[in-house]
Amino acid sequence: MQIRNNIEQNFFNKFVSLLSRKGSITKAKLVVTLTFKKLKKRFKQPLSLLLIRAWKKLDVFVESRKVRVRRNFHWVPFTVSVKRRILLALKWILTTALQNKKKIPLSSKLYHEILLVEKGLDSDAFKLKALNNASAQSNRANMHYRW
Repeated sequence: MQIRNNIEQNFFNKFVSLLSRKGSITKAKLVVTLTFKKLKKRFKQPLSLLLIRAWKKLDVFVESRKVRVRRNFHWVPFTVSVKRRILLALKWILTTALQNKKKIPLSSKLYHEILLVEKGLDSDAFKLKALNNASAQSNRANMHYRW
């Protein structure tokens, strides 16, 4: 029971920190709590399991970073830590929710995006994951710039 609460609290804090970069912390907390309440109401199972499943569907192991070598910049694939993988998945969900142009509250946009990821439907977060994987795949030749 305590583990689930810690997982939910972890995801809650990460969502709030990502949202608070765009505005105030109190508004971010309100948006995330409304989203989590809607998700708990929709699914009759613990929220932590839902969030972990959504994270697993967006999980990625490699990302490309810009590295400067001899006055040139190269995109180099790097392996990603678990903390960074969680942050990337949440960031993709949040950016796709923020890019949604519908005139509904942000909590509803975030709720719908998490639902799309959970159901495995065509979500923009999956497109961002595919773009990340394609970038890492296309820049494999630059791996030697890591050292």
